[in-house]
Formats: sequence, C-alpha cells, structure tokens
Amino acid sequence: MIEGKYLFTVDEMLKASDHAASQKARPSLRRLIVPLGIGLMVFGILLWKKPISFVSIYLVTLGTYLTFLRKLVARHFVRKNFAKRPDQNVEVKFTADHEEISFSTANSNSSCQWALFSKVLKLQDGVLLYSNDQIYHWIPAHAFASRDDFKAFTEILRKNVINFREDPAKA
Repeated sequence: MIEGKYLFTVDEMLKASDHAASQKARPSLRRLIVPLGIGLMVFGILLWKKPISFVSIYLVTLGTYLTFLRKLVARHFVRKNFAKRPDQNVEVKFTADHEEISFSTANSNSSCQWALFSKVLKLQDGVLLYSNDQIYHWIPAHAFASRDDFKAFTEILRKNVINFREDPAKA
C-alpha cells in the first residue's frame, strides 16, 4: 500500500489545470498558437488605415490575446474559481493499492476502483487521473514520502489503468 498527503492550494490547482489544458490540444496545434497570434497582429497592423479599421483592431486584439494573454486569463479564472471552493487549502491524504485509491480530507472520504479511471498521464511533477476528458484528480509527486514511493505508485497505475501515458515532454 502506498500513502501520501499534500495541501490542496491554488498553486496545486494551477499546476494541474496547466497540465490538463496542455493535453486538450494536439501538440502541433499548441505550437501554432503563438505564431498565429503574431501573424494576426502583424496583418492587423498592415491593414491599419486612417480612419482606423475595425477589422485591423480586431486582428491586433485577437493576436495579442493569443500571443500574450490567453494563459494569463485562464490562470485568472482558475484562481477566481478556487477562491470559491470549500475544499481550498485542505490537506488531502490518499492510499493506493492494486484494487483502489482512497482519498480523505477533513470534509470528505472517497474510494475509487481503478476501473473508474479512463486515462492516466504521468508527468515529472505528478500524475493526472482522468475519470473522463473533463474530470481529473491531481496527485503531485511531492505528496509521497520518497521518489521510490512515487515510482511504485506509477507502477500500480500502469498495471491497473488501461490508458496509461507518460508525457514525453515532461516525464
């Protein structure tokens, strides 16, 4: 049996949401977002005429958002929503064996059979356990007593969850 615990803070939520968001779009599309944003800004500036064209304003604004603001806006909403959560800044304890994983906090207890999870993504700094494409549990690597416990936990996941992946960029 593997045990661990961590404090569920806004930083943990941001890290988990950043990892989950990076998995939604294909890597080739993610690499195109910033160049697309820069291209839209340049094209908008080239179309700039007197009087100012609304199309050029729109293109520059969209390009600025894609290039500089997209991640900041997403992180702002994660922080805003986290502040409303009743489980913010609570200690999460968990145990895992070959049959299930159990979570407990001051306010709740739950156990999940491994069959509940449709996908696992192992990263260097933690694991995302997906119940479906939108719902996931974040378990940070620092929640374990040692790196060996983290490796043992990922081996349990590898054996019990059919769709186990390691993120090549971050594993």
